[in-house]
Amino acid sequence: MSSNPVDQGLPNFLFDAPNAWYDASDVFTTPPSVWDGTSYSLDTSTFKFEIDSNPPSNYPTYTGAGSVLAGHVEWTTENGNGGEFTVTLAGGPQSDLVIVDQILAGKSGSFDFDYAFDGTEFGTIDNPNGYSVIKIAVTGTVAGEGTGTGATAVITRAAPIPPPPPPTRNIIEVRTSKDGAHNWSYWRQHDMGAQGNFRDRPIFRKLGFGRRLVLHIRASGDRGRDIVACSVDTEPF
Repeated sequence: MSSNPVDQGLPNFLFDAPNAWYDASDVFTTPPSVWDGTSYSLDTSTFKFEIDSNPPSNYPTYTGAGSVLAGHVEWTTENGNGGEFTVTLAGGPQSDLVIVDQILAGKSGSFDFDYAFDGTEFGTIDNPNGYSVIKIAVTGTVAGEGTGTGATAVITRAAPIPPPPPPTRNIIEVRTSKDGAHNWSYWRQHDMGAQGNFRDRPIFRKLGFGRRLVLHIRASGDRGRDIVACSVDTEPF
């Protein structure tokens, strides 16, 4: 499994090449009848529980280094009996390689899956020493049973992870009162910088003149703020 290659805008073999897939129960239909233009709907009760890739489509055109196989799965099982969702590289001289194996525990759920090809998984006509087919399947309670257990899986494109919010900028404001907090000046504002900036300090100048000045200080953000030290420079008049 890779680290969310969907966010990197890489070619997605599953959705960018639907004609490269067929129903395991109907090899003459491409794209598979479970494809509606935006998603694949697998259902064990209708025998439409597996799609396979056409062997010629596994060549580097689609599965060269940098392409991915990725999607978002919404699944259900009859009476919560459970099931399994698998993506398998099969065929060729070596043992099958299961690249996605998700147990469907409970009545419903969802998950994302992704696999990034490194370009060595599949053989070519000249060098066939590789896997020859990708199998994507949902099964019922007994792994490999495939039919009669009421498990479904709808596969859509996985949505990219949204970017993190911009860093919170903290604002500190000060206003003054010269009559015992009955009337106040306008707020003076100082930008303390992004969250995590500990080296800035606000300086407010030209606060005016008066006796027994009252300062009202407030800060933005969703956390409490503590004033650990402050100083006031004054000049007699």
